[in-house]
Amino acid sequence: MSLVRPHIEYASSVWDPHQKDLSNKIEMVQRRAARFVMNDHKRTSSVTNMLKELDWCSLKDRRTANRLTILHKAREGLLPLPVDDLLLPVQRPSRHSHQNSYQIITANKDCYKYSFWPRTVQDWNKLPYHITTIQDSKDFKNQATNYLKQLQ
Repeated sequence: MSLVRPHIEYASSVWDPHQKDLSNKIEMVQRRAARFVMNDHKRTSSVTNMLKELDWCSLKDRRTANRLTILHKAREGLLPLPVDDLLLPVQRPSRHSHQNSYQIITANKDCYKYSFWPRTVQDWNKLPYHITTIQDSKDFKNQATNYLKQLQ
């Protein structure tokens, strides 16, 4: 998997598919790799159990964690992205938001609705507050990945 994963995840924050069928096709690569690594090609074997035994999180969660990490780095000033222009703090906090929540970016066209910023802001707002306050990028990515893995 260490030879294939970098090719699958290259620039994944940009091309991350929102359609289930495309996402499933990508996940199938990892599921085949799990069978290969475990040397278990029987049809009766559970690939889900193999993935748990290998402690591999889904590629979808890895792509989400990568997108969130890019937003975190931009927020912390580590990437030259126009965060102040795009990300507006929530005006009226609700019980579902936290102090670091941003206004949802609305879009009429799917090509923008499912692009990096709108999707990542929604995922960011779902993170627990204590994760959004982490300043170190590596710690943030680890905590975000663990949080996403728990949701499975």
